[in-house]
Amino acid sequence: MAESADRFAQLLTEAIYQIRLHEHKNISIVQDEVGYAIGRDGGSPIEYWRKGHVPKEREEVEGLVGVLLGRGKMDESWLADFLDAAGYIMPQPLIDQHFPDLVETKVIDGGSKPRPVDRISTLPLAPTPFVGRQAEIDEVYELMSGEECRLITLLGPGGIGKTRLAVEIGRKFEEKNQFENGIVFVPLASVGRAAEIASAIAQALNLQLSGSQDAMNQIIGYLQTQRLLLILDNFERLIDKGAEQIADVLSQAPNIKIIVTSRERLNLRWEQLFPLEGLSSGDHKTGGLQEGSAYSEAADLFIGCVERAQPSYALTADDHHAIGDICHMVAGFPLALELAASWTTMLSIPEIAAEINSGMDLLETSRTDMPERHRSLRAVCDYSIGALDEADQAIFKQLSIFRGGFSRQAALKIAGADLMALSRLLDKSLVRLTGRNRYDLHLILRQYGYELLVEDNAQYQRVSQAHMSYYNARLVEIAPDLGNFQHMELLQDVGEDLDNVRKMWQNAIGYGRLDLIDRAADGMMLYFHMSGRFQMGVTEFSAALESGKIPADSILQIRLLNRQGLMHLRLNQAAEAMALLNDAVSISRKIDNDVEIPMSHNFLSTIYYSMGRNEQALALLEENLTMESNKADPVFESSTLNNLGTVSGRMGRYDQALKYLEEAEAVYRDKVGQAWGLALFYQIHGDVAYHAGDYEGAERYFQVAIETYHDLGYDMGKCTSTIQLAESLKMAKRPIEAANEFHDALDLADQLHAIPLMLRATLGLAQVPPLRHNEDLVYEIASLVEAHPASEDEVRKNASSLLAGRPRFPYGHSNGEWLVDIVKRIQ
Repeated sequence: MAESADRFAQLLTEAIYQIRLHEHKNISIVQDEVGYAIGRDGGSPIEYWRKGHVPKEREEVEGLVGVLLGRGKMDESWLADFLDAAGYIMPQPLIDQHFPDLVETKVIDGGSKPRPVDRISTLPLAPTPFVGRQAEIDEVYELMSGEECRLITLLGPGGIGKTRLAVEIGRKFEEKNQFENGIVFVPLASVGRAAEIASAIAQALNLQLSGSQDAMNQIIGYLQTQRLLLILDNFERLIDKGAEQIADVLSQAPNIKIIVTSRERLNLRWEQLFPLEGLSSGDHKTGGLQEGSAYSEAADLFIGCVERAQPSYALTADDHHAIGDICHMVAGFPLALELAASWTTMLSIPEIAAEINSGMDLLETSRTDMPERHRSLRAVCDYSIGALDEADQAIFKQLSIFRGGFSRQAALKIAGADLMALSRLLDKSLVRLTGRNRYDLHLILRQYGYELLVEDNAQYQRVSQAHMSYYNARLVEIAPDLGNFQHMELLQDVGEDLDNVRKMWQNAIGYGRLDLIDRAADGMMLYFHMSGRFQMGVTEFSAALESGKIPADSILQIRLLNRQGLMHLRLNQAAEAMALLNDAVSISRKIDNDVEIPMSHNFLSTIYYSMGRNEQALALLEENLTMESNKADPVFESSTLNNLGTVSGRMGRYDQALKYLEEAEAVYRDKVGQAWGLALFYQIHGDVAYHAGDYEGAERYFQVAIETYHDLGYDMGKCTSTIQLAESLKMAKRPIEAANEFHDALDLADQLHAIPLMLRATLGLAQVPPLRHNEDLVYEIASLVEAHPASEDEVRKNASSLLAGRPRFPYGHSNGEWLVDIVKRIQ
């Protein structure tokens, strides 16, 4: 009887957890809902039955079956076992009632049930109606629907409409549900190096990367089980090394297809070129009209732009002929048509045609076979800018200094563009409104404006210096608050202006502005560290160190070495980090200045104790305590004490560890005041308590860390602490609560696409009921975690311990039904 009750409890628990997994709800909420559904007052009877008690009333068993099957999608085999464990007499009629399709054949499908698949779409919203290109959309759709076509490059010059066409093609695939996991648009216009392509794709996928693994390998590992269409926009500047990365994705992720927009071909064997011309213009002698009095695509776009610029404009017969001329002269270029249409606020359409035809330079494109009679896009830009008054011309040129957009405040401070000036430029399609208080220039217009700006060296120098000073001051201003409760909002602010911040940094290096480099170093470090963009941090700090502008044996050199060392540390590149940090210490001792040594030692100690070299870590940290520079900076002091607590705990010196942590807490509260530091303190305190066997204390500290991270909005810290809490509950022999926390962590890790944390949480689930009782599934999960490239070292070792002496499941194999979707998502 006891065995039957335990089996009933296990089956009930499995069903409750499956509902919880499907509906992303807390266990207590699910239990309450099930309890109310069967006429009980809340979830207390459910919890009672899950502890090994079987319902006495037949009606309660039947009520449970109805609710659990309806919400948990349990199968006929589970129901038969559940009724048997409940001692239900004559179960077959109830089974037939719930599974009528099986009454005649009684064939039970042993395979996995199809499950809902998470879909993603990051296609940008269309600011205006899409005109024309239907033939191109249909042709690319047909090509990419075939099995053989994996990569199409939409090829053409700037302003031809490659990006907009790619988005519309993606939209058609989305409407037809052609890609099970969705359509992902990856903007690359502001990506300067091929090494950053992986980060851009990860950002579009909302995928959190582990610092210990190659970024592109992690992207490929995620994509291997996805059916996605990737749209990589503005790829031309990344072709030299970026094309190889596309080839790696296509060769290793068989269900991924890619559309690239570029001014140059990729020269890959996978590639199918799709060159773009301008929109069809028809016979310009017929005034932009085609057979049947329908407008040509180019004329249709031009007229739509006129109607938006001048809603009251009434077309005349003369206008129709002029429209045909305009469309013909600009070769149907969408950007040129949009700009020309904006002139109707000053000129009639025949006057616009006359201006474009007034002897301006020939069309400049990457195509050498373009007919000479086509007038240039540059001509349209020339007129659009030339039609502005002198003040607005100067403002437009100065706005070209921005990269990746700008705020209204930045436009005013750097370019003197007040709200009225921006409004005038918006009306003329020279500036675009991209979001609340955010603007940008079309890439072609920005390049054109930048050429004009550089021609006036004095103006260029003034604007460049103003841009550099503005973003430097902004970064310095917000850096102290990046660790407080508002830090996520500030991270987002920096992220929106990241291209401008990086341009500021690069210009400061180029101009040799050591003062600006020094002022920005901490803000750059904090942003890269807290946003997880460690590789970008390596790139920028190494650019400064290798520029030849940083004085040798200087405090600035030491500061940059330390900050680059941290980036390598977070990338799990221990050798590179140690070399940089040791260089920083060596130079500090050489110039007899220990102001940066505590930071060097703190980072080095982290490397040492992660390698098990605790004595070396301890020696460095104890030396820190003797330094006045450590005590003078409460951030260094608190970090030193925290690290001493961690190392002492790992060495089994728990009393000493607690003493250090108490001192760290006092420093955090009295001197630092950063919520971020407090959250980390609580997490470390929990880790020390865990290793000391004080699981109740560990639970208490991890709970506070979770709450603090929640208030900060830092989900990665919250997820890690939740896993640690679950592991503490498991060790405290509270498996049901541990399973609940592992599930919460898994949900959050899934939302973050944090694959290493998903693997850790899944392995934790495999070690608590109900999964623990399914040996095949436990070993399958352990095999997956052991083989997966994103698994952290300690997690992989735990998986190997579970598998000791047992054969491994083939990587990616799955027998489990209700965890199939989890296994798929973390492969």
